[in-house]
Amino acid sequence: MNKKIIILIVVFLILALGLVFWQLEKSENINNQTSYQDKAEYSVDDFPDFKGDKEEAERLIESLNKQYTFLNESDKPYSYWIQIGLIKKVLRDYEGAESAWRSAVSLVEQPIVAYGNLADLYFHFMRDYDKAEGYYKKVMDLSPRSFIYREGLADLYRYDLKEKDNLIEEIMLEGASQNPGDKINYYAYLFDFFTDKGNIEKKKEYEKKIKKIDPNWTLFVQEIEL
Repeated sequence: MNKKIIILIVVFLILALGLVFWQLEKSENINNQTSYQDKAEYSVDDFPDFKGDKEEAERLIESLNKQYTFLNESDKPYSYWIQIGLIKKVLRDYEGAESAWRSAVSLVEQPIVAYGNLADLYFHFMRDYDKAEGYYKKVMDLSPRSFIYREGLADLYRYDLKEKDNLIEEIMLEGASQNPGDKINYYAYLFDFFTDKGNIEKKKEYEKKIKKIDPNWTLFVQEIEL
């Protein structure tokens, strides 16, 4: 066979293979974009558990659909998944919120907000206390100075996983150590906790610690007369 013809055939094959790979990559990119949303557009009918009025639902769903549009156009989708989860949570689509935040987890090295949102979702809304505990621990590992996450785990042990309420003091003291500028909040939590437990000795111990920081501190308690 003529050498020139062979070269032309090889060039043609290379170009053909390149076109095939380009089409495959293009198809994959399209699939990745459309896979973010399980339908073209959400409507009020998709959220039957929402308790607000129709106007509020429509406003939330309009915002939700916009977030998906931004998500499909963005190369940094983490914040959009967070917003999608928040909107779906308000719409009482807890499984949808869970899915959104779980999608966000793998997108950044320290998904603090996603972990914290999942912990709160499992604790207060889905009542999956084991998962809530796991995510509180994850977010505390990433953000050990944050009071709100330690308070969440302490509340979980205090009100639901009561067999673990002996861990609350350690959790709060570790937080006070990690965040000394905010010690008073950790001590105030323990003061209130031991007051509820009827542990007068511990109550006085933490009241003393608090007064040492702020002599004028008062825990305001509203007494209701029956």
